[in-house]
Amino acid sequence: KCPACSPVESRPQKPLASCDALLKDAKIPSNKEISDNHLCLACRLFGSTRRGSRLIVEDAPYAEEQPPKLKMLDFLAIDRFTGGGKDGAKFDALALWKPTFTLRLYLENPEEWELGWLALVLRDLEEGWLSVGFGAAKGFGQVKLQNWRATFGYLTLEDLPAELHAPATPEKSGIFKTTEVRGGTDEWRTAAENWVKAFNKQVRQFERTKLPELQEDSYFDKVDTLYPLKEGA
Repeated sequence: KCPACSPVESRPQKPLASCDALLKDAKIPSNKEISDNHLCLACRLFGSTRRGSRLIVEDAPYAEEQPPKLKMLDFLAIDRFTGGGKDGAKFDALALWKPTFTLRLYLENPEEWELGWLALVLRDLEEGWLSVGFGAAKGFGQVKLQNWRATFGYLTLEDLPAELHAPATPEKSGIFKTTEVRGGTDEWRTAAENWVKAFNKQVRQFERTKLPELQEDSYFDKVDTLYPLKEGA
């Protein structure tokens, strides 16, 4: 009943077994379309081996005018038997030093609970709680989200989340009207609070639909009748 499986747990009998492991155990082929009811909430939003992510993360280009600063870092591998430095295992890494990137996330037709989960992720990024890339245990990859905004596209007012207000003269993006909310504002905090409540409710109510069990194949009970053995064979 856990709303988020462990994507690396391949043993279906374990409490945090991955959705893929459970589907394989139920003999559901990988090319068959899977219902949301057979996936945990994490796989529904962020994707799995059975389904692509609904949240699209675009490439993050370097955003500063000046060339990036580079820093050479020295490392020494640890001998796993002695716990000390390993002879002849010194290595270096060339790292970008405190660069700035521009990142764009895209989520189509989000449900309220999905917006709530995304709001929590944005909060953690804004407060610097998450790390990305190589060497997180060494302190690398620390990320802090700054000067961000959320843009919502809609065709009619019914498409716009109830917590948001449409501007009198909305901007246009293709066929969509858009409204923008900046992070950290009262409007964002009020909307995010309601979405997080919807997310918490979805987590409490989550229950995976029982996967179909493989039925007994009656063919093997009739083999001897259909194809009798010849004497002396």
